[in-house]
This record gives sequence, C-alpha cells and structure tokens, in this order.
Amino acid sequence: MKRSIKKQIWMNKKEAEDLKKKAKNACMTESRYIRMLIAGFIPREAPTGRFFADMDKLRELGDELSRKAGVHSDEEKSILKDEAKSLHLLQEKIEREYLRPDKVDKKWQ
Repeated sequence: MKRSIKKQIWMNKKEAEDLKKKAKNACMTESRYIRMLIAGFIPREAPTGRFFADMDKLRELGDELSRKAGVHSDEEKSILKDEAKSLHLLQEKIEREYLRPDKVDKKWQ
C-alpha cells in the first residue's frame, strides 16, 4: 500500500539519537522502525555476521544429511532424514528467536 500521509514529530536531541541508533541496529529506516512499533512489534537488533555464518553451516549439515540418506539402507535413510528434518526445524526455531520482531501484547491506552 502506498504511503501518502506525512507525519512530522518533534523530538529532543537524545530521543532523535536513540531512534537513529535503534533503527540502524535493526537495519531499517527510522520510518520503518516507527511503523513497526505502531503495529505492535518491537524490532530486534540485527544479528552479527557470525550468526548468519553459523546458520549457513547448520543448513549445510542438514543438506548433507539429506544427501547421505540416498546412499544407505532404508532404515538408515529414515534415521538420516529424521536428523536432517530436526536440524532444519532447529534452524527455523533459531531464526524465529533471533530475527523476528517481538509482538507486544499490551494495547496502547
């Protein structure tokens, strides 16, 4: 949806610096940061590059297990596929924990 309404707000220096820092740490614009807060989400700081490198390694392990499942007996294939699925589920859980913004349950009064 195109945004066509401009809102101007006044802040003191500390508030402006805080907004700028938090938006930068979350890898988003200040406008996007404010819109997420209004929608009831608290943006998280972006993880370090090491986080993404570790997630790539985890993904590679799961993919390797899936590939190896093709060269073993049916029972071993089943075990390897289950392990690969467990790794992928773990990866999704970690990404959900560290990347997705928190939803605020309290409504503004």
